[in-house]
Amino acid sequence: MAPAPTALHDFFESLGADFHSLHGAIVPLRVSGVGTEYQACQKGFAIFDGGDRAWLEVSGSNAESFLQ
Repeated sequence: MAPAPTALHDFFESLGADFHSLHGAIVPLRVSGVGTEYQACQKGFAIFDGGDRAWLEVSGSNAESFLQ
């Protein structure tokens, strides 16, 4: 079976990401380089594509505070 793109594939592709196959999914490897991405995690935010893993949905009136 060929690897499948994740739900975020088009988003990361629009950013110019490099992709690789992992556990049957095509996931982004890097977008702007390790240093830039590391700084984004420290000083702002980052989006990770975990499409090769299980999904967890958090919902309800306290979902945001639960995740913080």
